[in-house]
Amino acid sequence: ASAPADAVALYALVDLARERGDGRAEETAWRALIAARPNELPAARAFIAFLERNGDGALAKEIDRLEETAPDGAGGGSAAGAPGLRLRAMFLAAAGRWDEAAAALYDALRTDPTDPWTVEAAMEILADRPLMMSALADLARAEAERDAAGPAGGDAGLLVSQARLIWWAGRGGEA
Repeated sequence: ASAPADAVALYALVDLARERGDGRAEETAWRALIAARPNELPAARAFIAFLERNGDGALAKEIDRLEETAPDGAGGGSAAGAPGLRLRAMFLAAAGRWDEAAAALYDALRTDPTDPWTVEAAMEILADRPLMMSALADLARAEAERDAAGPAGGDAGLLVSQARLIWWAGRGGEA
């Protein structure tokens, strides 16, 4: 049977499984919700919390699953582009794998610098990690300088994303 695409119905499936104490059904319901609604950040956060409560390496196993199912080994699971990279960054940050989270977050912002859900997730991840923010800003600055020297003078969307990272790092004058 196929899962409903309606977020309310999917949240209801999560609640029903939780009430029954059926962890496997709850996990399935979370996966269906995130697959149907990749921009539902509260669902991603709640799924991460569910995995952390499960213990037994559930979060690490989910990260491995995301990486195995990603197209071209890019990470991110079944959701393509910025949503998949954003989800991967959120999971990696929750696992304390900050360098990998930073790379996935940077890739998500590069993929779609205007995606409001990725910007929200970035602010959430980076708020507690000022050193990561500074490292991303340095990476953005170096890439912006390299792109500006290229034949096209740099991609406008990418430049916006890079300026945003530099600004978030408290270096507005550089942005």
